[in-house]
Amino acid sequence: MPFVENDGVRIQYLEEGSGAPLVFLHGFSIPLTMFEELGYIDAFKADYRVIVIESRGHGDSGKPAGVESYRIEARVSDVLAVMDHLGIERTILMGVSLGAQTALAIANIAPERVTAMAICSMHPYSFANDEMRQGILVALRQGMEAFVTATERRNGVPTPIARREYLLRQDSAALSDLFEAALKIGDLSEKLKGFHVPTLVYSGSEDVTIHDLARKAAELMPMAQFVSMEGLNHVGPFVRTDLAIPMLREFFDAHR
Repeated sequence: MPFVENDGVRIQYLEEGSGAPLVFLHGFSIPLTMFEELGYIDAFKADYRVIVIESRGHGDSGKPAGVESYRIEARVSDVLAVMDHLGIERTILMGVSLGAQTALAIANIAPERVTAMAICSMHPYSFANDEMRQGILVALRQGMEAFVTATERRNGVPTPIARREYLLRQDSAALSDLFEAALKIGDLSEKLKGFHVPTLVYSGSEDVTIHDLARKAAELMPMAQFVSMEGLNHVGPFVRTDLAIPMLREFFDAHR
């Protein structure tokens, strides 16, 4: 799989299709191949130049040491480095959870590079008081086995075998540093009124720490719309492609 070097850190990506650029940014501890497995790439590659970028700390991308290595400015720089390498001046962004946090930061730091963006299962407010995510960080610091166990306890279901095997291959120190950096990102809410980028924000109604704040954020953004996906949790809006892909297709096609 191709990669770029950004300030000494390897950033892996995959590319398929042709047309208007469309960059997908995956969620925390999710492989970039999930976009392929769930059918996102096949759904859009006939009309879009689809690029999926693997976040630092994951898979075969670089895993620099220390929380500072995963600050949001570095994650934004990684995406822009891939875009520059591929000769992409502006793109549609679609981010899931952690990837959506990165997309929001790109719209804040480099709005001229964004044609439109879709924000799945994320809000732009502080996570400092999010006890559930602070608990995830504690588990991560104890290793990937502890993280998997904590996730199963929280979700009430066993982790699928393939997912478990992927997680246990990951670097817990790198993911811990990344997750801690993500929790430390400042509140962007005061800047939302200046986000003049067509934006689709969507969240599951059962994603209790995200949904209402995502709606609130969309109401502050001049060119945003919010979609509540009834009965879905944090990952539901991403994995329920029967609902997500037609909605994204309509949004992307209107702003390509």
